[in-house]
Amino acid sequence: YYDTILYLDVLEHIQEDQKEIQIAYESLHEGGALVINVPAFQHLYSKFDKDVDHLRRYSRNTLKSLTTKISFRKINFIYYDSIGYFLSIASKLITKNYLNNFDKKIKIWDSLVPYSKLLDLLVLNKFGKSLIMICIK
Repeated sequence: YYDTILYLDVLEHIQEDQKEIQIAYESLHEGGALVINVPAFQHLYSKFDKDVDHLRRYSRNTLKSLTTKISFRKINFIYYDSIGYFLSIASKLITKNYLNNFDKKIKIWDSLVPYSKLLDLLVLNKFGKSLIMICIK
């Protein structure tokens, strides 16, 4: 049994994600934490997601629905990278091939992280490119 189990950008690659969460729950000590980080919002799903073998993206509701048969005492959600959310939409709408100038795009994105953290606070982490779910057994 474990005190904490982390799924950091993993769940979106697993076909039977609900079963995986059940297995993790059963592997936790009472009071243990399951921390899941996933790409957010299916409407952001792009060729990049497909190319890196993402099966899906998640919202708060779709992620929570995976826990309906599990008795977690507490579940918290935190969206983050709000600027990344808008950049993902722009990239999906404007860019025909995301690989064009890929390194340059990543550098620009990385330079915006401090501003995204600030915007995340201002919007109370209500949306973002990524989502964290923290579950306590």
